Amino acid sequence: MSGGKPVKTRWKPWQTALLMHGIAAGPPFLILLVLEAVLPRFGDIKDGFPWLVQYYMMEGPMLLIALLMIKRLSKGDFGTHGFTLRSRDLKLAFSLVGGIGFALFMAVIDYLPTIGRGTFEIGYDLTVTNVVGTLSFMWIFVGIAEETLSRGLIQTYLMQNMRGDVKIMRWKIRKATILGGVIFGLSHVFNLYRQPAAFVIPQMLYATVFGILVGYVYQETQSLAGPIVMHNIADGLETTIQYLLYLSR
Repeated sequence: MSGGKPVKTRWKPWQTALLMHGIAAGPPFLILLVLEAVLPRFGDIKDGFPWLVQYYMMEGPMLLIALLMIKRLSKGDFGTHGFTLRSRDLKLAFSLVGGIGFALFMAVIDYLPTIGRGTFEIGYDLTVTNVVGTLSFMWIFVGIAEETLSRGLIQTYLMQNMRGDVKIMRWKIRKATILGGVIFGLSHVFNLYRQPAAFVIPQMLYATVFGILVGYVYQETQSLAGPIVMHNIADGLETTIQYLLYLSR
């Protein structure tokens, strides 16, 4: 990656990347666990307003921490960490198609088995507040928060500190991009807080593939625009499909 200087550390790049991810995502997750343990009615709030507690309260602080870390590493030059539109080709069309395709793929993996078993459920009341809150997160906020951390912070660091690439068909994908995708996939273990393991394990696998895909867009454009678009469309469309399937039963 052209912008920024390598960050010197005694740790290996993948170890430092995991540490940075833990620093950003760990504290919000632990705070939620503590609140649920010490506040008797916090579980009711979590179940009643999942979009607020399980999504925004987790990823809002995570985004803030990631931005603070980027500010320190870049010395205030956020453009070197993807906050730029200077690329000649932001690959927005590719990101749009990729987001739609991956949304359909995730819907099949996530919902088809439970539909077949007759156990398909949303898991919370479909009130107007819950639907609007959840869709606002999935269509707008999730891509901003997770791509800032996973591509803007983690992948940028890896690309500055790792060399080498792998050719997959006609695409040359950097090892840093692949590792960033793997870390992104593994990070979905945090979803065990709100989802069963039978749902989370397949999610971790396809999230790794998705992480490499959006990572490739970031690798080629050095901009978060494409990754954010693809991420928001994938999660937003899949959630919309979930609601439509549930209402059409």
